[in-house]
Amino acid sequence: MPTVSECGIDLFAGQLPAKEELYKLNAAVNSSESAKIKFAKQAAEAAESGNALTAGIAFAMIGDNAGAIENLEKAKDCYEKFMYLAWSLRKKGDYDAAIKILDKAGKGSNDFEVVFEKAAVLRAAGKYDEAEQVLAKAANLENVSAEYHYALGRLLERQGKYADAIENYERATELD
Repeated sequence: MPTVSECGIDLFAGQLPAKEELYKLNAAVNSSESAKIKFAKQAAEAAESGNALTAGIAFAMIGDNAGAIENLEKAKDCYEKFMYLAWSLRKKGDYDAAIKILDKAGKGSNDFEVVFEKAAVLRAAGKYDEAEQVLAKAANLENVSAEYHYALGRLLERQGKYADAIENYERATELD
């Protein structure tokens, strides 16, 4: 696993990295406690200097949901703000607020990342039927998306449908 400096992605450089780069950075940040501590210091510096979006994303990456929410609520509206804010709200247990934010993120788009996160929020809230309806919007990914099968497997597992969950987990690993 590359370190934060080895991955070559700087969240605080000015221009926000692409979605895939943010995933890679998240993995690097969480690869060790020392990387996480250093990144937390950078997040705090970004917050102090008024860079609410980057600070909020950074706090979300290190699991400081309160810091993420506080900063992201101050940030200018954009897709990344909405996704990281919804993720942090879900982790905090504020499911209704997370759904409202995801509705903003998905407005006018057919973004499956929004669909998968909304299903995760509903699953965490115990609203399994609603989560199933949301995942149905992504059913056309059935033959190509490991993420779809993983999300469906998680839902089925929560519902106690273990055999079906295992089938979806296996399908996810085949597609990954």
